[in-house]
Amino acid sequence: MNRSFGLAAALLVSCACVHAQRTGDPGSRREAAKQTAADESHSAMGTAFNHGPRFPGPLLEGLGPVDFKITTKAPTAQRYFNQGLAYLYSFDWIEAERAFRTGLTHDPEAAMLYWGLSLSDSGRAKEFLAMAVERVETVSDREARYIRAFDRLLNGEGERRERVDANCGAFREIIREYPSDVDAKAFLVWQLIGVDRRGERHYGEIERLFEEIFAQNPDHPGAHHYRIHMYDERSDAKKA
Repeated sequence: MNRSFGLAAALLVSCACVHAQRTGDPGSRREAAKQTAADESHSAMGTAFNHGPRFPGPLLEGLGPVDFKITTKAPTAQRYFNQGLAYLYSFDWIEAERAFRTGLTHDPEAAMLYWGLSLSDSGRAKEFLAMAVERVETVSDREARYIRAFDRLLNGEGERRERVDANCGAFREIIREYPSDVDAKAFLVWQLIGVDRRGERHYGEIERLFEEIFAQNPDHPGAHHYRIHMYDERSDAKKA
């Protein structure tokens, strides 16, 4: 929606509600009441939460061995973060968002849950990531690196290609600092494949990362998913 048109529409709705309240027309009052109820249904956590799944999701087994430790005192929030990350690796964006949102009901200050939400919906990514950035001083160095890397990707200077290359560099730095971080390796693979069609420019690096991930976590859901996409329609597709 055009932003100026959206503002005009909002003003029209507001004026209609005020007019209905001033008149004695029952139908108009009912419409005003409906509008008021709709306004009050919006999330107190911010406008980004006005859209997306509202009902909590159950904790499930069998989504893949994901164990990314986040800063939280709520074990259930940790479990929902891992579940959301597993869904992200499967490109199941709606269920990923549902898991992260449910995790926030157990710990609304867990910065990485907001980070996960920013990856779940590109249209609301900046709003969610801003909430993670607000809490970045409360988390571990590893978590802060993830948050700041994606903050530079979304909000940094330069063309998108330059920001993507810088983000890849940030994740290479995470891997150097935390060589056993299989999730950083998986996210780097995801980005390198996206830089050009199926990672042609970075084939050797991606292959090495796959080998390291599978040596540490043979069933990592993200690595298996990305491997399939990388080798789609290639002569060496049997590697998938």
